Amino acid sequence: GAQITSNHRSGFDFLATGHYAKITNIKLENALVYGDYAVGTLVGSAASSTITDCSATGNVKLKQGSGDSKSGGLIGAVGLTSTVTRCWSGVNVDGNNRVQVGGLIGYLRGRDNVPPSVLSDSYAYGKVTGGWKSGALVGDADASRIERGYSRGPGKALVGFNYKNPVILNSFWDSQVSGVSSSPNGGLPKTTSEMM
Repeated sequence: GAQITSNHRSGFDFLATGHYAKITNIKLENALVYGDYAVGTLVGSAASSTITDCSATGNVKLKQGSGDSKSGGLIGAVGLTSTVTRCWSGVNVDGNNRVQVGGLIGYLRGRDNVPPSVLSDSYAYGKVTGGWKSGALVGDADASRIERGYSRGPGKALVGFNYKNPVILNSFWDSQVSGVSSSPNGGLPKTTSEMM
């Protein structure tokens, strides 16, 4: 597998996308990424972008700290009316006590944007460790929209934090695998058999 080291963004510099990127049909296997802020195996940060049918397995490890990291297994941060569709992550994310850490996306921002950023038909199953605002699918769903998302990572509910009332519809996490039976941050817990 590839190993990527970065002090700031994802090691794939061309995938710290900026604005208006379209990324489709990329599958990463056994990725290993080290970083500090806006880290993901596929994309560090994406604004006004469309990401479709992408996936990753492997590991992300963040630099130790206590502040925001906006980092995730596939994508670090998403904003400015972006869409992420039919994507999945089997990445283990070691958030090293950082904030805004997610199995698929660390920070999904919809606030102040019309329409808001949307995540749909996507899932994550890696192990996520992190501080406050860490979730098995999304770390912080800041006023965004999540439709038909699910997770089954251990130790975390679907979404870590729901700043500014995101809309979360038809989305679930496996309460048996995660060991988390309730969450105030959106989505519904389901047993493994119910998830099937």
